[in-house]
Amino acid sequence: LLAFAYELCLWLLALFSLPKMAYQFWLRGKYRQSLSARFGWQPLPTFSAGKLRFWIHAVSLGETKAAAVLVRQLKKEFPSAHFLISCVTETGYAEAQRSLAFADQLLYLPFDFAFLMR
Repeated sequence: LLAFAYELCLWLLALFSLPKMAYQFWLRGKYRQSLSARFGWQPLPTFSAGKLRFWIHAVSLGETKAAAVLVRQLKKEFPSAHFLISCVTETGYAEAQRSLAFADQLLYLPFDFAFLMR
């Protein structure tokens, strides 16, 4: 029941957010890089078998900058580990590309709808 209520809230939020997102997409160019990935049209995360794995999720630019310090330290301590970085915003993604270029994978986290997360 709780999962259904959560999913219902997501759909309602998406419905009410759609006009603003459409305006920003078509007239301001926002979300053009990330929208298809946020709907799951991107390579799935993969991990090398037998390797230590780190999945670091940073939502925005500020979180990506803060996480970069941690990730660089982890890379020093575990140089052969597999690093996956996920972001939500385009500015966070761009910062991860710049400051965490050594990461094995970088992706956008899809929207939290059940059909996408499966």
